[in-house]
Amino acid sequence: PEDGGPLAHPVRPDSYIEINNFYTATVYNKGAEIVRMIHTLAGPARFRKGMDLYFTRHDGEAATVENFLDALADGAGLDLAQFKRWYSQSGTPEVHVSGQHDAANQTYTLKMSQVCAATPGQPHKEPYHIPVAVGLVGPDGRDIPLQLEGEAAPNGTTRVLSLTGRSQSFRFRNIAHKPVPSLLRGFTAPVNLSANLAERDWVFLMTHDSDPFNRWEAAQRYATGLLTGMVEALRSCARLRKGKALADMMGKLLGEDGLDPDFVAQMIALPGEQTIAQIIGRDVDVDAIHEARERLRTSLAEEAAEALRAAYERQRVDAPYSPGAQQAGSRALRNACLGYL
Repeated sequence: PEDGGPLAHPVRPDSYIEINNFYTATVYNKGAEIVRMIHTLAGPARFRKGMDLYFTRHDGEAATVENFLDALADGAGLDLAQFKRWYSQSGTPEVHVSGQHDAANQTYTLKMSQVCAATPGQPHKEPYHIPVAVGLVGPDGRDIPLQLEGEAAPNGTTRVLSLTGRSQSFRFRNIAHKPVPSLLRGFTAPVNLSANLAERDWVFLMTHDSDPFNRWEAAQRYATGLLTGMVEALRSCARLRKGKALADMMGKLLGEDGLDPDFVAQMIALPGEQTIAQIIGRDVDVDAIHEARERLRTSLAEEAAEALRAAYERQRVDAPYSPGAQQAGSRALRNACLGYL
């Protein structure tokens, strides 16, 4: 919200009235995401080389952003000239993606474009260097080995594509059947993603995607669309949907062995009322949003009641209290189930 409002400012502001002005979500949270993007572009080993060089050059000094980026570029072997715009331009870029399958030539083309709206003092933005991790999920729910045009052989099932222009296309070869694209895996960039995916695609991804973040994101997007539709239905006295796909997903996850309970707790949580209000944007009906969310929660609880009770009992912790991840995850899932029940 800060990045898209009247207080939008670059991660490294050009000026300040008080140093206290630097303690913002943009400087800290977005700043951390920018460093994580460099880690994504370089990979763990090369990023470590860049950090080692940074400490060697500037240990004990008052270093600048340029010092930091130059050391990472030299140590990791990266060109970060365009990437530096993340530190000087404000606002949240929007990445628009569309996919097209060519069955005859067995290719799949992803078309990506980026745009960043005007912010105070910055009416025009230059293109960012945006890392976008993608995968293609086949009709059987499995990741497809990815071979970009011009490559001799497939190389992994997740590829980090660099979007550096305002518009670019990436073509994958040997894609026999139309896949569902899994975009921005691991949240590789702090951008708003818009993709030409249908509701059935989000349902497919929340069930089959191998990337935990995108599986959660797909569930959130599906639930958000469901809730905004329910809000409109309540206001027009139309029939409400019950979200059977969400209930089916919940039942399957709750009964699946070997999953991190904290991940399952996140997966079955609905988007908050504030999130729904932000998406609706104008003419927000607070009562309708609350009622829609409560009705959906009740519907899901009724549909998945047996699975919720079983998971609640299965996550019981009889050992002495521990703040560790395992017990914390069990408590999170138990409380999530109890909230529905």
